[in-house]
Amino acid sequence: MKRVVVTGSECTGKTTLAGALARHYQVPWVPEFARRFVSEKGAAPAFADVEAIARGQVALEDEVAATASTLLIQDTDLLSTVVYSHHYYGACPAWVEAALQERCADLYLLAGIDVPWVADGDQREVLAQNNTPIADGTGHEHLESSSRTLGGDQPHRQDRYGEEDHGRDEAEEILDHENRDVGSFGRTSERP
Repeated sequence: MKRVVVTGSECTGKTTLAGALARHYQVPWVPEFARRFVSEKGAAPAFADVEAIARGQVALEDEVAATASTLLIQDTDLLSTVVYSHHYYGACPAWVEAALQERCADLYLLAGIDVPWVADGDQREVLAQNNTPIADGTGHEHLESSSRTLGGDQPHRQDRYGEEDHGRDEAEEILDHENRDVGSFGRTSERP
């Protein structure tokens, strides 16, 4: 099974793109666990929450992966947990970083930060109110060979991708470029 993770800063269209890709390829997708965690907590996450968020993300990924056969789309993974933890708290539990290395996806689609940040109503806004981009490459260096950046300002993205499938066409192009038969992902062949 191949795993494709949509990652990047908050409010860059990750959830929309992950859902659109999953619908297009008719495969399951993993929502972001931190969003549910923060909603249930009713407050911004703290460093003490990082491990619970990481454990929840791993459990959710494993649960949904058990239903996938050839392709799994994810709205973030432990990479986001690691990057957010370092960015907001200056540290990250070592086991979370080790788990990220063990669970690295086949392809990361990095949502660019070239769109205006718009509040989506969740408590993480308290941490992000200074609008400091965290997906500027920092923390993604070890993924260079398996990551691609999706960009363009909001009007460009809407013109190119359409509102509902925000980023899907570019993601499909990237998947094709990676020489994976996305129509039947289970019969993937490597580049010659």
